Amino acid sequence: MQTIQRILSALWSALARAFQFWARDIAKRKTLAGKAISGCLGIFIILCACSLGLAAARGAGEAVGLLPTRTPAPTARPSATATPIAAAAPTPRVVVTTPATTAAEAPASLTPTLAPAAAAAPTKVSAPTSPSPTGTPASPPGSSQAATGDAPTRPDGLPSATVARVIDGDTVDVTLDGQTVRVRLIGIDTPETVDPRKPIECFGREASAKAHALLDGQTVFLEDDPSQDSVDRYGRALRYIWLSDGRLFNLEMIAQGYAFEYTYNLPYKYQAQFKQAERDAREQQRGLWAPSACNGEHRPAEESPGAAATSTPPAVAPAPAEGVTITQAPGTVRRGATATVAAHTAPGAQCSIVVRYKSGPSKTQGLGPKTADAGGDVSWAWKVGTNTTPGAWPVTITCGGASAHTEVVVP
Repeated sequence: MQTIQRILSALWSALARAFQFWARDIAKRKTLAGKAISGCLGIFIILCACSLGLAAARGAGEAVGLLPTRTPAPTARPSATATPIAAAAPTPRVVVTTPATTAAEAPASLTPTLAPAAAAAPTKVSAPTSPSPTGTPASPPGSSQAATGDAPTRPDGLPSATVARVIDGDTVDVTLDGQTVRVRLIGIDTPETVDPRKPIECFGREASAKAHALLDGQTVFLEDDPSQDSVDRYGRALRYIWLSDGRLFNLEMIAQGYAFEYTYNLPYKYQAQFKQAERDAREQQRGLWAPSACNGEHRPAEESPGAAATSTPPAVAPAPAEGVTITQAPGTVRRGATATVAAHTAPGAQCSIVVRYKSGPSKTQGLGPKTADAGGDVSWAWKVGTNTTPGAWPVTITCGGASAHTEVVVP
């Protein structure tokens, strides 16, 4: 009882103060509209406060037994709805559950009408366990694309063509709709073999032979890329070539070490996969990345591996058993800034460096051959050109026949 009295007393005090406040506020208003708005707002807030106060008082009254604690409606609903008719309703459920529990165990005792349901159940269970066929064949288990785990799949609806002639590792002629079309592959660059302005490059013949082995006389599928031009400045169609077994030929050449990843101006559809394939090939020293082949360098085929060093000392110190170790990577270097890389090898070892940008190996000052000091340390510093294409560009250091690889990232 005292609680109710305190609540009512507090409510009355609050109402009195509210009336005083709005009386002063209305008196301050100079316009009739302002007085009306202030008065309506005050009435609304006062009514809300009264409702809350009365609700609190009612709750206190129920708690001490002065007011009934429950209304009749909630107690009447269970008795009104719990009729014998509603309680008898589960009979259809028994009919449904009984066949489900007995169909697999007693097929002989089932009626003919339940037999189809029992036969249909195994088909629903077995369907998820069998692989669903797709319209695009998967990469063969032995292919380098299958090993990557994230190889792209061939899109549907691509036009088919027949390979008429392999020009080199990244250019082919195909017969499409009765016409011969020259195709330049997107995203790759193989060593030169047919450019009259350049000598045959290291691993160029091998790259062309691989293209012949995969493409000669084959039916292939051509995919264009909306992010790239349809044709280049020489009139060649820019396309991806898909083999009939589901492999992407462009990616296969990079993954097996027959081609470099090549970005021309703008990123392309499969750039991430191509760059990853090049990193894997370089780390595994496949194809042109092998120190015994080209060591990842663009150079004439007549040069022997490791010929990047221009001077040959009377005695070359061998590389240490662990080869060459990168001790300082270039990291991210803005255009116009200086990049630095350092490595550790055998003391006195003759070392060379190749920084390969989009345009090819860099010839900038500071990238000449060097000799490791008495502690086996060697380093280079060079300026990144202001027109260098942004990207992650490979850096290869070779000392005494051993190589180490890193990257310089130009944002």
